[in-house]
Amino acid sequence: MINVPLDPPEDLHLLWEQLLEDCLPPDKRKYITETWNRCEDDRERYMMFLEYSSYLRSKHQTNAEKQQAQESLGPLINQYMGLGKSNNTLFTHPKVVRIMKICTAVLVIAGLWYGSVMFEDDIFSNPM
Repeated sequence: MINVPLDPPEDLHLLWEQLLEDCLPPDKRKYITETWNRCEDDRERYMMFLEYSSYLRSKHQTNAEKQQAQESLGPLINQYMGLGKSNNTLFTHPKVVRIMKICTAVLVIAGLWYGSVMFEDDIFSNPM
């Protein structure tokens, strides 16, 4: 295992202020600053800084960006699932439907077999 020193930097307070200014509007800084001030020592503040900086600096997608990503993946899914340019969707494509039917049949047979093995003694030991 690699030992990484987690000693807080000397300018931790400046780094924290810069993080808040870069990533949060003024109205949301108040509550995080209160939590920051309640930390017992600089080591705890440094852990908080690392956690919040990874979260606040990560890119969050808006709903429009998520929709655009789904639309851009559509042609790839169609190409690799063999859907081509037909009007079939993933769950109505004949290959997928056939696989789903086979899986359902296997599960039903396995369930019947399991039930017969588990309750075989009960059926034959208590005749009606």
